Amino acid sequence: MSTIWTRMGDGAAVEMTAEEVRADMVAGSEDAAKKGKIPTLEKHEYDYLFEMFASPTRIWGVERGHEAILTKDGSTNSLYSAQLSSGVGLPLSREQCFRTFERAFSFDTMEIGHTDYSVKPVKPIVALEQTHVEAVLHNCIIPVYYGFMPNLGLYFRPDGPFPNPSDLLPKGQIAEARA
Repeated sequence: MSTIWTRMGDGAAVEMTAEEVRADMVAGSEDAAKKGKIPTLEKHEYDYLFEMFASPTRIWGVERGHEAILTKDGSTNSLYSAQLSSGVGLPLSREQCFRTFERAFSFDTMEIGHTDYSVKPVKPIVALEQTHVEAVLHNCIIPVYYGFMPNLGLYFRPDGPFPNPSDLLPKGQIAEARA
């Protein structure tokens, strides 16, 4: 009985029989259809996926017109950061990470932002952040997005000046929590 080396969704390499691969695809499709309230895959779609998973080659391409747009939020952090499980800790700058995603990983759009990804720490260094974005714009072709968001925890007590809604709501102080 021949086996197929493939990878699971978490990237773990596994060896499965053809029947196991097909059963796993059907189970996954049925689970997704149930959760997403969508139809399951059709036979020709299963056949295409099986051909891809069973291929002995390490690289698989798609036909023209069937490509998917690749983009990533917090993208550069996944290469240069080594915080907990958020990155692989490569000795690269954000600009180098951006170019790697564009040129090596074939991404179609990218986002670059401050490591903290929060508005408050970026405000004092916005001019420096502009230089990072400009460097990427000068060296890359794909669209560049700058990502950030308010980290509300930095604005509420004990770290910030405003009362914490998590403290006010249990006390029934709804109006104060909304203010």
